[in-house]
Amino acid sequence: MEGVLDTAEYVTKKNSLASRKHEIEQKIKDAERGGNDWLEPMREIILRSRDAKMLLSEDKPEEYPTFLRNVGSNFLLKGNALRWEPRRGWGAIANRAGCSIWSG
Repeated sequence: MEGVLDTAEYVTKKNSLASRKHEIEQKIKDAERGGNDWLEPMREIILRSRDAKMLLSEDKPEEYPTFLRNVGSNFLLKGNALRWEPRRGWGAIANRAGCSIWSG
């Protein structure tokens, strides 16, 4: 490499690349450690969604409050419509058109 780069340029570039390599390795370690954090909450949402469907099909309105306390908070009954704030992950499901039975 003589004649192409002087020593100062070589050292600068080498340090830059070594730093970048370290950053990438750290990101990989972080992803490996926390990469599946979404899996268990997603599983719970899927199972509770199934429970909601069964609850509606069995027509047991007395069990609605118990179920809703598990998936949301800040409930407000206005007229015949129930307003609530879904907990993490439930917002996408609650905002679907098919959930109008729950949200009024």
